This record gives sequence, C-alpha cells and structure tokens, in this order.
Amino acid sequence: MLSKSRDSSASESERIKVLHEYNILDTPSEEKFDNITKLATLICNAPIAVIVLVDESRLFLKSFIGIGNGDVSKEVSFSAETIKGNEILEIQDTLTDKRFKDHPMVTGKPGVRFYAGAPLLDENGFKIGVIAVFDVVSRCLTNDQKDGLVTLANETITHITLRKKQ
Repeated sequence: MLSKSRDSSASESERIKVLHEYNILDTPSEEKFDNITKLATLICNAPIAVIVLVDESRLFLKSFIGIGNGDVSKEVSFSAETIKGNEILEIQDTLTDKRFKDHPMVTGKPGVRFYAGAPLLDENGFKIGVIAVFDVVSRCLTNDQKDGLVTLANETITHITLRKKQ
C-alpha cells in the first residue's frame, strides 16, 4: 500500500529537517486540507479526522474535524506511533491496546475507542505526518475505506508539496 517509505536507517533528524523545509508548521487553516479531512470522515464514516504534522516534540494539527484545536505532545500519541510503520495503523478497540488504553483521548473526552491512521510519505519517502480518523465506538475499516485513507494521504502530500513550490 504505502511502499515508498525510507528504510529504517533514515534518521529522525533528517525527517524533522524535511518537515521544516515544507514551512507548513504553525500555519493557519487552509480549505484544501479541511476538504481532505472532511472526505476522511465521509469515507471512513468517522466523526473525527485530522491531518497531523509530527515534529521533534509536538503534533501540529493542520486540519481537524470533531476535536478542538491546539498542539499536542508527541510523547504518547497515535500519530507518533503511526509514523513508525509504513502501513495504516488501525486500532479497533483502544481500551484493549496497551499503548493507548490510558491515553487522555481514550480515558477522557471524546472517549476514543477506534483509530486508523496513514503516514504522510513525501516524494523521498519521509514520513512527515499522518491523516487519521477516530471514532467513539470500537470497529474496523473496510478494505475500501483503507484504500480511501491511503488515497487521501497521497492527496495531502500532493497539496503540501505544491504549497512548498509556490
């Protein structure tokens, strides 16, 4: 599915450098990214969707639906875990996942029970962020929904790349 990822020898510092070169952190909301998160909620039938950029210490929410704005600590995050892999990370029941059962979004509001996220891979294979959906009920995505999420991840990277070139 997401096969162009850099191998594990690519350092975190290189990834962070590439992310900063896009000059997208701490930028205001943009309709093209908001449209992608809206499509993610529709395709995945989920009430919450985000486009998250993962820097060295925090998660920058570039676009979001269904949750409040703000930066989030990278320490215990769904997104930081997602960019460790090359495929969609799907957690069908967060209460049974030892990594996230005590996460504030699980134990508090909004009471997340389901997560699926796809890494945002740039043209050189650097994972600069994630597009993800959350739900308050346990469930799983269909293959078509997974394909849709990967397509939206690719579309997000296309917009980020074009934004950098302009």
